[in-house]
Amino acid sequence: MAEGYSLKPPSALDVHSRNLSVTWKRWKEEMTLYLDLTVDDAVKKKKTFLYVIGEDARKVYETLTIVNNDNAPIAEKDRTVEQVMTAFEAYCNPKKNETVERHKFFTRSQASGETFDEYLTELRTLAAECGFGAIKDSLIRDRILCGISDGKVRERLLRESDLSLKKCGEICRAAEVSRRSIQTMKNSEDIVHYAYKPGKARAKKQAVPQTGKTSSAGSCSYCAKKHPPGRDACPAYGKECSACGKPNHFARACKSADKKQPRKMGKAPGQYKKKTAVHAVEDEDHGDFLMTINDERPSPENAYAYGVNANSYAKQVYATMKVEGKSVRFQLDLGATCNVMPRKVLKKHNISYQVDSNQRTLTMYNDTSIKSDGETMLKMINPRTKKKYCAKFVVVDSVRALDCRLNRPVVPLRCGK
Repeated sequence: MAEGYSLKPPSALDVHSRNLSVTWKRWKEEMTLYLDLTVDDAVKKKKTFLYVIGEDARKVYETLTIVNNDNAPIAEKDRTVEQVMTAFEAYCNPKKNETVERHKFFTRSQASGETFDEYLTELRTLAAECGFGAIKDSLIRDRILCGISDGKVRERLLRESDLSLKKCGEICRAAEVSRRSIQTMKNSEDIVHYAYKPGKARAKKQAVPQTGKTSSAGSCSYCAKKHPPGRDACPAYGKECSACGKPNHFARACKSADKKQPRKMGKAPGQYKKKTAVHAVEDEDHGDFLMTINDERPSPENAYAYGVNANSYAKQVYATMKVEGKSVRFQLDLGATCNVMPRKVLKKHNISYQVDSNQRTLTMYNDTSIKSDGETMLKMINPRTKKKYCAKFVVVDSVRALDCRLNRPVVPLRCGK
């Protein structure tokens, strides 16, 4: 080993590199320097080379044929490090297709985030394999002009009448430095310096209570009126909103997304019987239909209250109640005017009942009528609240009710609350 030197050897040669010729060229330069600085003996140089080159490269070495000037094979013990390097040079630099290499050069553009010097180095490396000869620098200049990512710099280059590769590089580097400087100055301008006194800020916040905030126009955001600051001066404090049911604000100042929609009005009084909206939306889980049951007796004074569009109530609501000790599933209907119990439900649950002689006629949404068996009183218990009820039900014929799509007990929604 050469006196005074203790150097780290190069890493193993990557014989699987996608660009093996470039990898070999760089590795060879580093290895040559290492051998010159650390090893004096020629035999040791060859052994050091074969050790440092790595296991994969040694496998390649075993397949190489090394010959002398007369094309006669050279024995392993007689080979020099120079002859071994020459054999690897031929292996790592096979004959290239010039057309393909030129295609790589002419399609190479500046990548996003790639600096100009990195782009120029890559173009020089590609041009070295293209055989351009004396026009190499001019072609690199042209490729920079076509492949640079900054359109403004391209316009600046096109304005030059006698543009050389050196001048092209100077313009591109100057534009890159200017762009970085502008970005640095812009970032500095975005910084905002401010100061405040925490004590005063807190005192100002406490001066306006939560329930007495006023808008920029001076109106309170809870009552929509003007009044002195403070929740005690707000007339809405302690009141309940008629729109959403929440406390401490009036409906005219309500910001809830759950406001009730105004009722749609029907025709004038006198043109309605006591009839509600019809809902015939099928339940996918149970195959039932949500209906409204209408009493034949006219009620003109309630025409507006019941003149609601059918699309206003699309959901089906059900509840389970204990009827005479048996669990029965009811369908709740906001528009129903009476409680309806199909005879088949009573029979199914073995519920004893007695009907009176009041055989009422019920009307469906499509004006189909059905005559009831009569009315009966049934005892019910809400299994959740344990409250007891005694409700009157209109009993209908199960077979005829099936034709009319009324095969489940129905009660008005107010009775299910």
